[in-house]
Amino acid sequence: MRRFISGVKKFKKTLEITHDDKRGCRSDFDQNVTDYLIPKCIRADAPALNKAADVEGREMNSFLELLSEGGSGYISQDKCSSWIRIMFENYNSIGIGTQDWKMDRLNHLIKELHIDVVASCETNVDWRQTSDGMLDLLVPRKRKKGCTAHNTTGDLLHKAQRGGVVMTAVGRMCDAVSPIDGIGRDPTVSAYILHKPPRSAKGETNWEQQQCFYHGRGEFRNPDEILIDDLLSLFKGWREAGSEVILALDANQDVYDGVLATRLSECPYNMCCLLQQATGAKVPNSHFRGRRPITTIFGSNGLTVGDDGMVYPHWYGVGDHRVFVVEVSAASLFG
Repeated sequence: MRRFISGVKKFKKTLEITHDDKRGCRSDFDQNVTDYLIPKCIRADAPALNKAADVEGREMNSFLELLSEGGSGYISQDKCSSWIRIMFENYNSIGIGTQDWKMDRLNHLIKELHIDVVASCETNVDWRQTSDGMLDLLVPRKRKKGCTAHNTTGDLLHKAQRGGVVMTAVGRMCDAVSPIDGIGRDPTVSAYILHKPPRSAKGETNWEQQQCFYHGRGEFRNPDEILIDDLLSLFKGWREAGSEVILALDANQDVYDGVLATRLSECPYNMCCLLQQATGAKVPNSHFRGRRPITTIFGSNGLTVGDDGMVYPHWYGVGDHRVFVVEVSAASLFG
């Protein structure tokens, strides 16, 4: 036992740091002080540093240009895989066969902004009259899963009658989506795209066709009232089943003070503007000639919104409305 204790003491003594050990370490540090202080991961030659500074400067100037011309919010160039990025715009006609640049611009934005879900309204296309559907034209050679819809009521004599909405997942999001009756839905989140048409005095509008349709069925309320009641009835079932809900819409009424916005804020819907949560400010006027915020993306209170959200200037997209982009946590979407 005594030998064991003696051996332990000798071993501990060999572990003690002597003055000579410290001098040796100090000498080694002095010789390699530059290597020690500068991480190898940021070593770069002058051309590489100048290129990186140039790229960063151009990105910053581009972002400042968007803000100076009426945009608000922020969208990072790189997107984390744990966030789902949603884009919404009123196209005021996607220009199938007449304005091909619109589809080219849209596909460019989807790639540049790393969009996972594309939502739009007012495509002004009767898809029965085209050889290619919207999903065929959208980001070719990439997986898509979604649905399109358009007005089929009455004789379509004028482009304003066609209306039309589109919602589709792009790329990896396709595995989480199953369209049911024109609505993208999975067990934990329901997404809906809506365009409530305005009442117009020009005649031959979508609103007037819907009015004739409901009058023929003995329903004499305004079509927009019927639309809101049907929409909220659908959402009520989803919310009571435990689903979160996302609604991208052109309401043609104020998205803060309007009838639909007010009812969406009530129980059991508990929905609010996701863009305001992301940017910290109310969304501005949607149409370039308008004064009211009539377009946005709503979401229920169980969704987690990140700091990345952007309301772009009017010239940025393909229509006469603004482009809206917001990020939602995948964990809050899919549980």
